[in-house]
Amino acid sequence: MKKNKSNYQSDDAEIKAYREMVEKHYQRKEKEIIEFDNSSIAHAEVVTEYLFKYAIENKTDIKIFTGRLKANFYDKFLEQARTLLRTQKISIICEKQCEEGRFQALVGDDDNGEILNINASQDIGVSHFVLAGESAYRDEKSDALKTADASFNGHMRGSFLSVLFDEIKNKISLLS
Repeated sequence: MKKNKSNYQSDDAEIKAYREMVEKHYQRKEKEIIEFDNSSIAHAEVVTEYLFKYAIENKTDIKIFTGRLKANFYDKFLEQARTLLRTQKISIICEKQCEEGRFQALVGDDDNGEILNINASQDIGVSHFVLAGESAYRDEKSDALKTADASFNGHMRGSFLSVLFDEIKNKISLLS
């Protein structure tokens, strides 16, 4: 797969091709472990959409560890979040203060939603990630470049991210 630079400009044909590739990996999630690249915000939107789809179909929770929970990014997933919150949980940890937006308000106001703010003065050295269940994830390699690895069946890395999220959450609780 072609690697893209940080000044990447996505076009409709490229995003359509990327979506088709993600769909193919999503459909084959039970047959093979595939980890694929994500190299732009537009790619991140496609992968996040499929992670919500995965969580809804498999009745799994979503865990998000992020810097600020950018409203202009996450507000695009309101309907999927509403569907998921009917039966599952969405837990979010923000390194900094989460941006206010409709997604943040929905999750924060729902009994199945949880948002914790670390309010760190600097990055704590943990990659940002979105995790659906124990094996579907988008794990950032670089927040600045918006590059990440993603998989719908990466059980080892997914389990690691889940334990990491829970450990961070427990540490925050101890500090409160």
